[in-house]
Amino acid sequence: LNKTRMNSVYGLVRSSLRAKPSLNAYYATYCIPHFLNTEDWEFAREMEGILTITKDLVVLSQNEVKSNGAYAPVIRKNVLDKLSAETIDLVDMEQWDGKSPCAPRVSVDVNDLSNDGRTCRERALLEAKRRWANNVGEQTFVSEGLMRQPIVLCDREKLALCLDKRTYGDLRVIDRDEWRDANNVFQGEYVKFYMTQHAFDREEARKKKQLNEVAIDADEGEGQENTVQGSDLQEPTHFADMFEDDEDNGNTHNNDEENGVEMSEAARKELDKTAAKLEYKWVVRAWAAYRPEWTRLYPKESFQNNFHPFHDLMHLDIKELMDEIVAKNKNGMFGLIPEMCQLSIGQLGAVTAQSFSERMNSAGNNVSDEQNVNLDDDIIKKMVVIKMNERFMEFTKERKMQFLVDLQEE
Repeated sequence: LNKTRMNSVYGLVRSSLRAKPSLNAYYATYCIPHFLNTEDWEFAREMEGILTITKDLVVLSQNEVKSNGAYAPVIRKNVLDKLSAETIDLVDMEQWDGKSPCAPRVSVDVNDLSNDGRTCRERALLEAKRRWANNVGEQTFVSEGLMRQPIVLCDREKLALCLDKRTYGDLRVIDRDEWRDANNVFQGEYVKFYMTQHAFDREEARKKKQLNEVAIDADEGEGQENTVQGSDLQEPTHFADMFEDDEDNGNTHNNDEENGVEMSEAARKELDKTAAKLEYKWVVRAWAAYRPEWTRLYPKESFQNNFHPFHDLMHLDIKELMDEIVAKNKNGMFGLIPEMCQLSIGQLGAVTAQSFSERMNSAGNNVSDEQNVNLDDDIIKKMVVIKMNERFMEFTKERKMQFLVDLQEE
């Protein structure tokens, strides 16, 4: 998804920055004039810093682990926060000798960026807000209040955020008002999931009962002990037992069937709806109170950002977490939530990369494409040719070999 788009530009600019120390030595050795001036290198450095932020949108397909269906909003929030920050991390060219692939970085005030760098950053932020925050204007900053404009989420994304314990309730993902809205979606989907499951169970019980009745007729009344009564399928889950003293408890039970009165399907659905709402109140409290012990579940991980959803938890394979949730749910404390993680519209197994990256790649093209990139075509071609310059490559290899020999001698 990213080979020929935005990340290819990022790779080109970054590799050129990495080659700068070798280029300087090469130019000095052969007395060749620099074809990139100081301003070009500075803009390349600033552009690399911006592309480092936005590349998270397009490289997900390369490193996405299973069950990251809730992480599209997390990635968007992370990108927007970094683009909106008052500082940006740029490569420290004085400390980077190019030998290590990991570049040291230094925080730079955005006001200290060049005009081209500020334009590049503002374009990236504007395109992100157009796609995620319904911004239809041309301004991005405080003048229109857009810095505080929330990301627009669909119901599926809100539900997935609630179902994933790596994100649920974390104010670093969405704010309190957005979590209240997400919880309303959570309740509505829980009720629908509950009602659908119980309607399916009733239909299966009815079919099984009909088959048993046919078998009884064929056997002239024998085998009646196999007949399915099906009455217990209409009862609320075990959580209803916890509400015997609840003033609303009487609303969740109906004794019509016990009195020989056949309930209509509409009445059954209303009973299920009431029971589902009552059950949700209890299971969501247990779900919110449950705090995974990340260090115990993932002892090999080094968590450094207070279990940040993006920096620490996103890459985890949550099989261990889900196994613990299922084990804790043997007494039903989480109700149908573990099943919703797998089967609801907010199921966590959805592959985010395929749809998310294809939609967001276009944002990168608006930052750096053939029409608006600040580097001339000729300069870009020269950057590429550097990679194919046999003389330069041999020079670099010799210097690297000499460096290794010097290390051994020391």
